[in-house]
Amino acid sequence: MSGKIEELFDASPPPYWSQPPTRRFLLRRRRGRLITLAGLFAFVLFVSHYSNAIQKPSLNQSEQFAEGPSKCSVSNLKSSSRKSPFPNRSNPRWNSKSGQKHAIVLHNATLFDGEKVLAAAVDVVFEQGVIKLVYDTRTAASLPSDTVVYDVKGRFVTPGLVDIHSHHLEIPFSPVSAIVDVNEKPGLGPITPFVRAIDGFKPYDPAIQIIASGGVTSSLNLPGSGNIIGGQGYLVKNLSLSDEHGEPVVEELLLEHGISEKSRQRYLKMACGENPNHLYGHTRLGNAWLLRQHLEKAQKLKSKQEAWCHNAQKLQSGGLFKESRVSRFVDEVGERPEDLELEATVALSKGEFNVKIHCYEPEDFERMLDVLHEFGVHPQAFHHALEAWQIPGNVTIATFAENALFKHEAYGANLRGPKILDDHGICVVLKSDHTGESNHAKYLMYQAAVSHSFGLSENKALQSVTSVAAESIYQGHRIGFVRPGYDADLVVWDSHPLSVGATTIQVFVDGREVLDINDSLQRLETQALPTKNAAPEARPCSSALQHDGIVEIELANGYVTPGLIAFGNNIGILDISSEPATGDGSPGSKVNALDAQKHLHFAKYGVHFGGRGFGRARIGGVTRAVTAPVFVGGVLQGEAKGDDTPTVSSGVERLRQVLLDSHERDLSPDGVYLRASKGFLPVIVSTVNEVAKELSEAQIPVILTGNRGAPDKWEKKASLAGPPLSPSPAQVLIDAGVLVALAVRGDSKVHGLAQEAQWAAKFAGLTDKEAIKLVSSNFDEILGLNSNLQVSDKSGDAIAENAFLGDFVVWDGNPLKGEGSVVLAVQSDGKIGDCWPDVEGAVL
Repeated sequence: MSGKIEELFDASPPPYWSQPPTRRFLLRRRRGRLITLAGLFAFVLFVSHYSNAIQKPSLNQSEQFAEGPSKCSVSNLKSSSRKSPFPNRSNPRWNSKSGQKHAIVLHNATLFDGEKVLAAAVDVVFEQGVIKLVYDTRTAASLPSDTVVYDVKGRFVTPGLVDIHSHHLEIPFSPVSAIVDVNEKPGLGPITPFVRAIDGFKPYDPAIQIIASGGVTSSLNLPGSGNIIGGQGYLVKNLSLSDEHGEPVVEELLLEHGISEKSRQRYLKMACGENPNHLYGHTRLGNAWLLRQHLEKAQKLKSKQEAWCHNAQKLQSGGLFKESRVSRFVDEVGERPEDLELEATVALSKGEFNVKIHCYEPEDFERMLDVLHEFGVHPQAFHHALEAWQIPGNVTIATFAENALFKHEAYGANLRGPKILDDHGICVVLKSDHTGESNHAKYLMYQAAVSHSFGLSENKALQSVTSVAAESIYQGHRIGFVRPGYDADLVVWDSHPLSVGATTIQVFVDGREVLDINDSLQRLETQALPTKNAAPEARPCSSALQHDGIVEIELANGYVTPGLIAFGNNIGILDISSEPATGDGSPGSKVNALDAQKHLHFAKYGVHFGGRGFGRARIGGVTRAVTAPVFVGGVLQGEAKGDDTPTVSSGVERLRQVLLDSHERDLSPDGVYLRASKGFLPVIVSTVNEVAKELSEAQIPVILTGNRGAPDKWEKKASLAGPPLSPSPAQVLIDAGVLVALAVRGDSKVHGLAQEAQWAAKFAGLTDKEAIKLVSSNFDEILGLNSNLQVSDKSGDAIAENAFLGDFVVWDGNPLKGEGSVVLAVQSDGKIGDCWPDVEGAVL
């Protein structure tokens, strides 16, 4: 074995040259070294020459290149990274000068926290615009010494309401044409994703304060629906003068003020259906093509940007001559492809926008989704969507509770629509639209109350204007809940928020009181506590038994009222106000008002039955409707400033002329003008006044159509905002001794006449009986309808002196509280006019 080892590891050294190397060998070795040195030198010369030959990128080129890759990161939906906040987070909107100064405690509150009504009373602590603690009232907590305590005495507290579709700031209250900036039309065409609602905001809009007084603390302000793509929306807090210096600054209205612009959520408004059709004269076919054409342009630009980004990212990976390659890349390829006109649409295709689509009808939902999905776009909600109940799908629906029937695509609405959608698992949001009195954002919570009365559960109704609304706009991590870490947007209510007439006692936005502090404290101390904290009951549906040919109806909570009277609507004369073909027509205004034979028209000759307005009137206990003929312009039934009377003064002059000349021109005993001039026929004047005392002294009654009104016209700029900011108009008139009757604007709301009476009665201090008179017998007295003429029954026997004469309605449930369903409507002659009009499955 040792021999082998020796063989492997021979101890003897390797052989050495026996003599020195030859000259030839030395020369060869020297030559090799010289060649190596020469190669190295040549390489250095090459590198130096190459570096000098290719110019380093200029400062401008470097900037162009550096800016491009920063835009190349893949966009993710911002909602995916937004989780519930930490309790110790800060509110980016808070500042030390105008922000919340002291910690505040709402003590002994009945809390709806955004998900449910908590079983036990709680205390809510908030500081520097952030909710810090929510704990059982019976539990002690360590609080700063300067903490302000509001003892709410068991009253309801909710999150600040979230309205995801508003147009205030763009259409400020008391508007004139010079300051209305809601639809960009028609110069830029029907596709305007590049316009921004914020560029038309009026931070002085008095609607900010009025809307906040209704508990609405956050609003998504969107462009109008005149264009297929209307533009970009912005989310605001309804807090006037929130700037550090108390100045009206647009930027500081934004909910995401204090957050970098790149990190803010973006919103886009789109529309389909009638609105863009009417404005540009296109059909739905043309609108779909224009949208596809635009999306394709954006898709091509996006592809070019992605190719540029791919090559740029390879350059960024480093390597030899990076700077030189950047210079060549910028020279040959150019900077990242951009097009300001298409920027928003490219961002849309990348999922950077929360998309809201104005759309009403099922076929329009289907076609819009088909077009958008073709290009990889997925909307977050359909807005208005009054016929969505017919095909409940998987997209959030932001709708109205009752506003409907005003155009063809709103004619298929259903008061039970929100309940039907919820039954199918669809997220339901109720929103205002806020373009005027008919959809006033101040009364957003009342929309939830209406939907609750038609079957939407208490929690779902409250969620529809708080947490679900917040989640639908990707802000459920900041607003819509009362939990530690959330923005201190809170509302204290005087009664259950779903009860008719529910009004705020105090509203907090970022922890700051919106309403007068002293007034709120006084109301907390002196205002009567609600008798119960339970939500109102939903309206019952039909329930009847038949035995031996006799129908028996068992009432759980029966009420009897006079038949209600609807005034000033289109019931029976026009089904859809925007479609003249659905009604009696209009004679126009270019006629001689003094020629009674040609000018005067009687609605009774054009009445037709069966419209949707009749259906809503029936379920609202309306047995009579006072409807005037449709008349466009003119001083008689129409605007005073019409074609025939271009000024208010000329309208008044014409009216005087008609009445004064009636003795000569209208000699027949039945002459309308003559009867009016002698006081035998009521003359109804539509106007806006501030003369309650004078009206009372002159014994002039008022049919009030705007008890929950709004200054949505210049001539209405002095309109009362109503509680909690001012007395209600009905209260002012009734306190002055004016005889008042109540009406509502729009056929779609006639079902709620009794509830409107309750709104008026609550603040005017009226009894239930006096409240019902506002929508029934007061009309008899004002208009001389003579519903009480009957003095004997069919047998000729005298009727008792105090017996009720006229139409009457039997209800199951209290109609003033929104809980009542009509069981029977009985005519003055004793005939049954209606029986359980609200049956299960009916389209209301």
